Amino acid sequence: DETQKSVSLLRPPFSQLPSKSRSSSLTLPSSRDPQPLRIQSCYLGDHISDGAWDPEGEGMRGGSRALAAVREATQRIQAVLAVQGPLLLSRDPAQYCHAVWGDPDSPNYHRCSLLNPGYKGESCLGAKIPDTHLRGYALWPEQGPPQLVQPDGPGVQNTDFLLYVRVAHTSKCHQEPSVIAYAACCQLDSEDRPLAGTIVYCAQHLTSPSLSHSDIVMATLHELLHALGFSGQLFKKWRDCPSGFSVRENCSTRQLVTRQDEWGQLLLTTPAVSLSLAKHLGVSGASLGVPLEEEEGLLSSHWEARLLQGSLMTATFDGAQRTRLDPITLAAFKDSGWYQVNHSAAEELLWGQGSGPEFGLVTTCGTGSSDFFCTGSGLGCHYLHLDKGSCSSDPMLEGCRMYKPLANGIPGYYGLLFCPRGRLCQTNEDINAVTSPPVSLSTPDPLFQLSLELAGPPGHSLGKEQQEGLAEAVLEALASKGGTGRCYFHGPSITTSLVFTVHMWKSPGCQGPSVATLHKALTLTLQKKPLEVYHGGANFTTQPSKLLVTSDHNPSMTHLRLSMGLCLMLLILVGVMGTTAYQKRATLPVRPSASYHSPELHSTRVPVRGIREV
Repeated sequence: DETQKSVSLLRPPFSQLPSKSRSSSLTLPSSRDPQPLRIQSCYLGDHISDGAWDPEGEGMRGGSRALAAVREATQRIQAVLAVQGPLLLSRDPAQYCHAVWGDPDSPNYHRCSLLNPGYKGESCLGAKIPDTHLRGYALWPEQGPPQLVQPDGPGVQNTDFLLYVRVAHTSKCHQEPSVIAYAACCQLDSEDRPLAGTIVYCAQHLTSPSLSHSDIVMATLHELLHALGFSGQLFKKWRDCPSGFSVRENCSTRQLVTRQDEWGQLLLTTPAVSLSLAKHLGVSGASLGVPLEEEEGLLSSHWEARLLQGSLMTATFDGAQRTRLDPITLAAFKDSGWYQVNHSAAEELLWGQGSGPEFGLVTTCGTGSSDFFCTGSGLGCHYLHLDKGSCSSDPMLEGCRMYKPLANGIPGYYGLLFCPRGRLCQTNEDINAVTSPPVSLSTPDPLFQLSLELAGPPGHSLGKEQQEGLAEAVLEALASKGGTGRCYFHGPSITTSLVFTVHMWKSPGCQGPSVATLHKALTLTLQKKPLEVYHGGANFTTQPSKLLVTSDHNPSMTHLRLSMGLCLMLLILVGVMGTTAYQKRATLPVRPSASYHSPELHSTRVPVRGIREV
């Protein structure tokens, strides 16, 4: 909210020029089917920074990571009605005009009579907007036609929202080192729908290996949703649109979007989010509203973490693998009145699911009645069963405690850690080991390892950064080839000899076939047609003679069964031969997977605040 407050929101002003800009009445396409939201991103190399940017020459690498994340994030945002004509942004008369005609009887009343000599154009959160994206402006005499200073730009065709992208080391990045990125909306249309915004990435995070591509994508998605309307500064502009109307002019400003309850908790009370929360908690009817995080001032731009842990729009970010674009967040965009939402894109939110109306309250979280919260400071499993954790709290939880993921496993503990709901977490004897995929005790989900040997251009070599980029590109191609999401593929890596390896297992909430079915389908497909990947200006293909090497067993369960079998044999020998059996501790080796967290974030337990709008 601090960032959004610092930016003036412009609407189409009183006309200073005859304009050929698009109409403010946006009609539905004749098919009446919602069309994908068309977001045009614009990376601005001439950044306006109040600090030096990447003096070691790594700017291109940071910019490349930012643009790759922006492309993937924008592809996930869909379903606003198509508009007619080019998108043309407004200029701020308070910036370019020093004085206006003040005589109400003058034919040019309130038009610009004196230009500001220091005017250097429009900007959005430090990003300079090109003149081609802007309306023109003119100087008006007291009577008569204007003197044209700058004509209208051509605008941007086939675009509903302009996203400007900066990579910089700003004063905010310097003062708050944990911030990955921040964003704001800058311009609205005549019905208050956001037209343009900017995301600023703090350069030091984009050149750091501690954040994966998926982490940056989720951070981008969070900031993009702020700019598209999920912001305390924009809640008051949400529209109430009667169903069945085809023109947005029939909408009115919502009278009640937020309210405070008797305890001072701020709630978002619009219809769709209230129904969505009730459904999530297993409550009949509608809830009284969705709590918003307590932040400075009365306005808030994030969900309450106690209630919606793991949602993309909470104030803290705990890694892409633990973050969901949840149904309640999508319901908020339906309530904005600006978008028609594709609810099938929602990802299941497991935190608090079916826990009833008392879930997430400060008065109930410490009673020990919920599997999601914990008491004390012991060890346990993170609620998604992907990580071991220690029971702890943070300022956002306000005294409630949950199992927070451990970066390096559990030192000194080498066995099985049993978790609620029939799952377990594992580690190996390496003190720095990380956790394995979840394994169900009742219905084991097999773990597959998929290996592909690639062939690239002769003499082509890859550095570490290029290897990471190629691994991501191969992973995207595999997911596309299988027709599934990335929730089946984990821990991708590639060697200098171009051997790509990825673990396959079905993560919680993943929709689609079993991992065995997908593995078999991919095997058959790749045997018929090699995988082709274009990355870094070079083509890479799987080698037909060394196409696919797989391991379709679950190593953990195999070792578990083997250990049990050996124990049984020893017991039989003890009984028959009367010998003494020596106990031997069995360990379960687990292949380590990549950590999504930087050490400093783990040590402070303060997740990246850069995906909060401050």
